[in-house]
Amino acid sequence: AAAAAAAASSGKTALVTGANSGLGLAACEQLAASGWTVVCAARSEAAAEDAAHAVLGAVPDAAGRVQVARPVELLQLGGVRAAAHGFRGSDAAPRPLDALVLNAGIMAAPCVPAGPHALEPHVAVNHLGHFVLTRALLPSVRAAKGRVVAVSSLACTLSDMPARLADGGDLRGEGLMAKERAGGLGAQAARWRGYADSKAANALFTQELARREARAGTGVAALSCHPGVVATNLIRYLPLPDDVMQGMKDDPAGSQRVARRLGVRTPAEGAVPVVWCAAHPDAAALSGRFVVNPGEAFARLPSKVTDQALADALWSQTEALLGELEVDADAHRQTDESLAV
Repeated sequence: AAAAAAAASSGKTALVTGANSGLGLAACEQLAASGWTVVCAARSEAAAEDAAHAVLGAVPDAAGRVQVARPVELLQLGGVRAAAHGFRGSDAAPRPLDALVLNAGIMAAPCVPAGPHALEPHVAVNHLGHFVLTRALLPSVRAAKGRVVAVSSLACTLSDMPARLADGGDLRGEGLMAKERAGGLGAQAARWRGYADSKAANALFTQELARREARAGTGVAALSCHPGVVATNLIRYLPLPDDVMQGMKDDPAGSQRVARRLGVRTPAEGAVPVVWCAAHPDAAALSGRFVVNPGEAFARLPSKVTDQALADALWSQTEALLGELEVDADAHRQTDESLAV
């Protein structure tokens, strides 16, 4: 079904983050099977190369159409920009990109300071890194009149973005990191809140991006989607007993059968709405919307995930935070240079 959805777009190019496993790998395989060129992006070059080999193993006919991006470690914003520039090439004539799939992410991880800027990890990885990547690749997406697809989740309905963005906002996540330090049930709750907030940020970001691109007349569409509950590497942070986690590793096929009885999708099944949003001709008409079932916008999201004022606030606060991080980075570079003299 996913291959059929993408068939009309054969010959186009997609860049997929988190391509080395789970949903991202499945999306790359389905797109490649439909004639797309797929650019596998992962945290390291080795992981991206593993993804490319896996895609070619699943779709041998894709030889020559499976490529590897520079490392995209979403906590390293300078590296994210370098990866984008590596794909984009000339500013005067950027390489066209028909679909940018923002798939990589973390879920329910400890809310401890992460990366060089010591940010709460969920919003840092799932939102900020992808915001930077999207901005840097927009010339390429515009050149193709393409799409930006964020893999969100219905967990976004559990977020509290109005509070997160109030009074100047806390995108750094200081409040959640304080709860993590306090430990106990509050720490567990903070991890899920961080994940939910980041998934709401995905939806609000694509909504605002779609509005801005429509106003500019670029022809770019932006959508977010829910892939369902999918058995992927994201479960590594769940508070499951060690023997259960080990059993899942020892018998992945058996674990998958149990998961299916519980309604958990396979990565291939979860990739279907992602690929539809990226590739189907009808998806462009849903720009700015949230997709659960291919072919229709999900109409039951709460206002905290769709409110235009929140989308505006998220965009402006994200830009402000990135400006602060650039100042910090410049200060560190100047310190390092002075120490090297």
